[in-house]
Amino acid sequence: SCARFICDFYSNNGYNSWFMPFGYETSINSRLIQRSPLYDVSFCGSVIVRAQFHNERLRMLSEISASLPLSLWAASFPENWQPWKKDQLRRIKNGKYQEFIDVWRLGNINKGTKSGLTMYQCLLDSKFTLNHHIDVSGAVAGNSRLMEATGAGTCLVTDWKPNLSEFFEPDTEVVTFKSTAEAIDKIQYLLRNENERKKIAVAGQNRTMRDHTFHDRMHKLIPVLENLMK
Repeated sequence: SCARFICDFYSNNGYNSWFMPFGYETSINSRLIQRSPLYDVSFCGSVIVRAQFHNERLRMLSEISASLPLSLWAASFPENWQPWKKDQLRRIKNGKYQEFIDVWRLGNINKGTKSGLTMYQCLLDSKFTLNHHIDVSGAVAGNSRLMEATGAGTCLVTDWKPNLSEFFEPDTEVVTFKSTAEAIDKIQYLLRNENERKKIAVAGQNRTMRDHTFHDRMHKLIPVLENLMK
């Protein structure tokens, strides 16, 4: 698992488990088009509005979209996001007024789903791409977007977690935030200071290419598999 607390759960229940962070497939980059960024700020990923999933991500993206030009490709986004749809009316009935607004606001700008090479191209085409871990992750960083975004070469803006420094140096290799207001402030500053933004993007990509590739991960996995086969 990419999270140690999940490994601990299985180990404590009598199962073999190993910590294995995500990695980046470096050959992807030879298939991407190098060009000037098309988007200031993007998000490519899932937005599942359900307990323990992406409610905090939903709130963050909604707030950022109100202040910055957000290009959004949200997979698993609620299909019934219009105000008159049943799911939205249910939110009103249950007093989830802010969630109603957030779903409606993002539904208006959501462009659908990007995956595979088109997703990586979108990341590369963005000056910044956003990351916010799933709610159930708690205080633990480690989702795949950390490596996907930096590996592709964009400047990643991610929610701060205590263990993030195990993967990247905060605000040197990735931009971190503890609140949406902080994220907006840092993005606006770096939009005015392009050289600093590029410096962070290059540093993040270099770190991923050095420490977070699939090649590196497989060299750590092979001994585990060999031991199991004895």
